[in-house]
Amino acid sequence: QNCLDTFLLSQMEMTMHVLRKLAGLVLNSVDTGAAILSIGQAASYHKHDLQWAEIDYFLQVRQVHIETLNNMREDIRDMYDMDSRKLDTKMIIATLLLSIGFGFVVEGTLPPA
Repeated sequence: QNCLDTFLLSQMEMTMHVLRKLAGLVLNSVDTGAAILSIGQAASYHKHDLQWAEIDYFLQVRQVHIETLNNMREDIRDMYDMDSRKLDTKMIIATLLLSIGFGFVVEGTLPPA
């Protein structure tokens, strides 16, 4: 009877040891699966972050081009305004000189040559 009890006890201990090993493997596989899922999820988020970063970069480049074009347009407008003022001034001077010369001709009082 004692031998049988010892044998059954050793068999139970071996069974418990095997069950503990299986439980550890199951827990390890669950941890491994969770880690793989976490890595996949992180890779997906990183991919989306990269896509949004690329979109943001192209929007910034587009904004720089728009600002450059606006600056060029403003410079051209300033040059046009400056040339317009110069032409207006020259037209006023030419009109005054023409009217003075016409007045000399009509009055007959030309300066001595």
